[in-house]
Amino acid sequence: MDGRDHATGAEGFFRTATKPVLALQTEEGHRLRLTEDHRLRRVSRLTRWSVDTEWCAAGALRPGDRVLLNDHRANAQWPGALTAEQGYMLGMLVGDGTLKHETAVLSVWPQTAAVNGSVNGGARALMAEALRCAQTLPHRADFAGWSEVAGRGEFRMKSAALRDLAFEFGMGVGDKAITPALEQASSEAYRAFLRGFFDADGSVQGSQAKGVSVRLAQSDLPRLQAVQRMLLRLGM
Repeated sequence: MDGRDHATGAEGFFRTATKPVLALQTEEGHRLRLTEDHRLRRVSRLTRWSVDTEWCAAGALRPGDRVLLNDHRANAQWPGALTAEQGYMLGMLVGDGTLKHETAVLSVWPQTAAVNGSVNGGARALMAEALRCAQTLPHRADFAGWSEVAGRGEFRMKSAALRDLAFEFGMGVGDKAITPALEQASSEAYRAFLRGFFDADGSVQGSQAKGVSVRLAQSDLPRLQAVQRMLLRLGM
């Protein structure tokens, strides 16, 4: 909590029960489901230099209140399943991939090509990183890496090993959800997954004069909400 580890036993942190729950929706997009008496930290004073908070039951919150969910910037490290390479491949798959019964397919469309038809530097770096990560998976002897699709300006990579990994973590054919199992992966895999997802679907917007932001283009709201939760756990 807030970048600090807290030990717990088999009983956990909270008593469990069956109770009605509230939905807490924030302007920034974070959404929580919690009981009326669940305590949160409400911001009582905010300046450029400090944040003061007070404990408050969820049922006592009012529209416009600020709440502090957590601050993990000081210690965003934890163990868990998946390597960084596996996380990156799953991020690419969720971003610009297709999950089929027989294989997983990653696609890259270089936005700009040189006059001689070569792949631009950004796309080349992305493809090289994806290939490096793919080579850590247990591929069959016929794994071919990237191949160009003639006339489409597209490069594809097919991987049965990536399909198996996606299935193992709860994804399905036509359903590239960010699953609870994926949200319980290691912090190393978190960072790599988000990097792969943003490499596939993200962009840098704005200018230094007007402000720069990094945006993720997605029409799937649950995916965006999951990404926001993952970023929050990393202190962002």
